[in-house]
Amino acid sequence: MKIPKYVERLIQRRTKLAWELIEVGAELDEWLEKNDIPTGTDYTATGCMIYCEPSTAGELVRRDILAKEKENEH
Repeated sequence: MKIPKYVERLIQRRTKLAWELIEVGAELDEWLEKNDIPTGTDYTATGCMIYCEPSTAGELVRRDILAKEKENEH
């Protein structure tokens, strides 16, 4: 079983972008808090795993790809 290289690159890129989004979100939240602007989850966080746990989300995608490949082999 092997994940295609282009799919692995897409997963890695998405993970990298998610980490960058976390950094940007934290920087924005910090600025909002510094300026006494509420930082509730309504608009400062999405609750989606890719934004909160990008590495875990990447691993779960990999797991699902490999599980599907295994299903197709049988």
